[in-house]
Amino acid sequence: MTSRTGAFRAFEHAGWQGAALRYDDAFGSLTRQAIDPLLDAAEARSGARVLDVASGPGYVAAAAAARGARVTGVDFSLAMVRLARAQNPGVKFRTGNAEALPFRDGSFDAVVMNFGMLHLARPDIARDTLAVFAQSMEDNGESMSALIQAAALYVHANAAFTVASAPAPQRPADPKQLAESVVDARTRWTSRHVLAIELTIRPPFHIQAHETASGLIATTLQVPPGAAVQYPAGELRRVEFADLPVRLYEGPITLTVTFDEDPSGAMNLALTFQPCDDTACLPPVTKIIKVPPPA
Repeated sequence: MTSRTGAFRAFEHAGWQGAALRYDDAFGSLTRQAIDPLLDAAEARSGARVLDVASGPGYVAAAAAARGARVTGVDFSLAMVRLARAQNPGVKFRTGNAEALPFRDGSFDAVVMNFGMLHLARPDIARDTLAVFAQSMEDNGESMSALIQAAALYVHANAAFTVASAPAPQRPADPKQLAESVVDARTRWTSRHVLAIELTIRPPFHIQAHETASGLIATTLQVPPGAAVQYPAGELRRVEFADLPVRLYEGPITLTVTFDEDPSGAMNLALTFQPCDDTACLPPVTKIIKVPPPA
């Protein structure tokens, strides 16, 4: 993967991680219009094994399941997968890469993608992805994208797509901006020599612990000379982007800073961290925490 395609994929991943809960308001009225034509064109009937690639919140997968198909949805955004599972408890969803589908040949009778091609990393990716699709289906299976055929079928039968009037959706966040927003920090002096820094890590993300695996970005707080930081141990957990279990922080945690002398006034402390979900990481960032003098 080149640096440009890697950056594009990181941008897309960060955007969809942050947009999962806004998806229905922003895009649902448009993308739902293609579902029935898409499933008709793919012949997703009762008993068929259907793979929904870039499944998002699970609209297509749920509609295919309602037809009696045996459906699997796959999306690279863990936030989307969690949302789809919550909204469609009877349908199987998992994380995965549309450019490297994690299934054996002949696993599906039909593979569908609804408005997903434009979110893939390379201009020629449609050809490559359809070739991957072909390896994942039986010889008599069908495969297509809503942008290729279902839209045409819908327009032919029902005239143009329509989108309800609504405020313009927010543009997906830049990966670095999203990374910076993952952690909120508050400070509290517990004595004149002890400072508690209370961090809240926004789900579905976590950050690496201070003692983490080699090659990962450890959470580190830069403090003045003579001060010492006590870090929590973190939770040891297995994630898809690391070969071995790693220690991580999630939810609320507290870093404790002890000063050997009375702080003379307000100060700025630099917190470096890298947010990840269970499948991929955002860029590492450094956040400045403003600390008032002790009362």
